[in-house]
Amino acid sequence: MARRNRYNRRRRRGGFSLLYKFLTFLVICAAIAVALTLFFKVEDITVTGNERYSQQQIVTASGIEMEDNMFFMNKYAVSDAITSALPYIETVQIRRALPDGLIIAVTECSAPAAITYSGKTWLLSTQCKVVDSKPVSAAGDYAHVLGLPLTAAAVGSVITVEEEHADSAALLQRLLTLLAEKNMLPDVQQIDLGDGSLLTLRYLDRFEVTLRRDADLNYKLEYLLAVVERLEVNETGRIDMTQADRASFIPGQI
Repeated sequence: MARRNRYNRRRRRGGFSLLYKFLTFLVICAAIAVALTLFFKVEDITVTGNERYSQQQIVTASGIEMEDNMFFMNKYAVSDAITSALPYIETVQIRRALPDGLIIAVTECSAPAAITYSGKTWLLSTQCKVVDSKPVSAAGDYAHVLGLPLTAAAVGSVITVEEEHADSAALLQRLLTLLAEKNMLPDVQQIDLGDGSLLTLRYLDRFEVTLRRDADLNYKLEYLLAVVERLEVNETGRIDMTQADRASFIPGQI
């Protein structure tokens, strides 16, 4: 009997110990929550990477107010709010600069492509998001995309195509991204996706470049840079890059 009583007392002590630990844990969590609420409030906002939009425009679009708690802030919602309100902004990164600073780092679309639809020229970011609209006559000022029929276009939204052209839209996005990464996009005058197996670029306003749609575009664009570097600055013509490991240059006017 005595042994059983000792066992029951140990069980009760063990139960109180677990309850004590749980209550202590709750108190600690409550203390942390109170500390986060009272401290770490936004007192300073710095915007980096912006050229087209002012700092105030970006801060206003973010919806962030001074004294907002930076730990309870939904960074994804803030990012979506900025990119929706300011179409030229492609990416947003939000970083905390403790104890009271917030850094909003943006990437703007610097060299958009253009596509003509419904009587307008629509300017596209590398993600095929429409950042602006212009008159049809302005298409020649950008890398003009041909051979991709749209079903809808609106500033701030990604272009819409029929299902049968979805692969072409994905190819365009991949191509624009690579061209931008290699600083080649400002030198492209035209992108033709009208052929089902090939794509054609007008490059440096001197060359018509033909590539296979299923090619390794990253490799082919690097190869193109190397080929052009070996040509004279006054040479024009066609560059056939449809073969696996070689390129053919055919001089002539384009």
